[in-house]
Amino acid sequence: MRIPENDVFYLPVQSIEREALRCKALVQELLTFSRDRKPGTAPEEPVAVVESALRLIETQSRIRNVELRKEFSKGLPLFEVDSTQIQQVLINLCSNAMDAMPQGGRLTVSVNQKDSFIEIRVSDTGSGISPEIRQKSLSRSLRPKR
Repeated sequence: MRIPENDVFYLPVQSIEREALRCKALVQELLTFSRDRKPGTAPEEPVAVVESALRLIETQSRIRNVELRKEFSKGLPLFEVDSTQIQQVLINLCSNAMDAMPQGGRLTVSVNQKDSFIEIRVSDTGSGISPEIRQKSLSRSLRPKR
């Protein structure tokens, strides 16, 4: 606040302040996300729930050269949801998608209404799950319980 606009340090200090505020918001999101609480649902705005989860992975996407696209419908109704569970699923899906794009790519998250449901879709330009891993996963799930 005391540095004049024509000072050579003005822009770097402004940048540091902006990033510090961004970090503060990110830490607040992490604290909220990690807080131990009882499961339960509440009416939530679908886009707000998804945005909250995406804030936690945005930096990782930039570092990994992954373009994060958001395609959100406007005017969606509230929906009854456990927002922490939705956020956890989204973070896992997005992290897995970025792992499948070691050279970078595009990760798209969309939120739309389908009839009386809210659809949250995650897609990426990664290579997908290799046939070997798919086969291992399939054989595990088909193994009889003892």
